[in-house]
Amino acid sequence: ANRLTQIRDPLSLFELIQKEEVTVVDFVPSFWRSCLLALNSTAKENKTRLLDNKLRLLLSASAPLQTSIPCELAAMIRRDVELKNMYGQTETSGIISVYPINAEQLDKTGIVSIGRAIENTKIYIVNDEMQLVPDGEQGELCVGGAGVGRGYLNRPELTDRQFVKNPFGRGLLYKTGDLARYHSSGDLEYLGRVDNQVKIRG
Repeated sequence: ANRLTQIRDPLSLFELIQKEEVTVVDFVPSFWRSCLLALNSTAKENKTRLLDNKLRLLLSASAPLQTSIPCELAAMIRRDVELKNMYGQTETSGIISVYPINAEQLDKTGIVSIGRAIENTKIYIVNDEMQLVPDGEQGELCVGGAGVGRGYLNRPELTDRQFVKNPFGRGLLYKTGDLARYHSSGDLEYLGRVDNQVKIRG
């Protein structure tokens, strides 16, 4: 119960991070927001003490990341700490794209890019006819490659709808239901959902 309390309370968690000399943390954006609120509401001396730790890599995943979060984080942590945004789903065995964040280059009012596909993964942006859309145009984000699952257990209709034959290569393509677009830089921008599905607290 004590460990669960430490994990749920940002200040207690940062005490634990310091005590155990943790170097990498991976939080959903909503918990990063809670951490920032807690750190900014504690006494300056306590905040300075808690941020004097061994962290070298801060990760965010599982929901859209508002640019204000890494901008705030970058302002309070050491300059040698890396920030990365990740994107993925259970159907593709986890993370499929990563974006190294440079907070100084972020538009302070937007959503952080979800970056580029990891090794052995292909990301396609398609229209309703499953045709690739040009860079800059939005479409549904679909995933191909080694990490794509085979379908849902005992859900053949849902499997047939979401896991389709890959028209651009071998194997299956997973239709995520997420809207995205490619920038000319090659990075992906998450734009929302094609349906009404929402995530609650990541």
